[in-house]
Amino acid sequence: MIFFEEETDRYLADLAQLHDGDRGKAVMDLIRTHQLSDEDIDEFERVHHGELVMQLERSDRNFREGNWITRCEVNRRIGL
Repeated sequence: MIFFEEETDRYLADLAQLHDGDRGKAVMDLIRTHQLSDEDIDEFERVHHGELVMQLERSDRNFREGNWITRCEVNRRIGL
């Protein structure tokens, strides 16, 4: 068993939600992500360029229009 300090444990719990609450899968995903090379990241960006541009434009538009909330508010809403 691995023990984390409180803040890291909260982050892991948050990430685990993306893996049906499975902390082990979240840790495996983090390790795999850490091992990505710059070439892998460049390839990902090339393959998903259109989606990444749409996300960036949507984010910019929402920010300009005032449709955003702070990270503190997100945490409050999800009970962190």
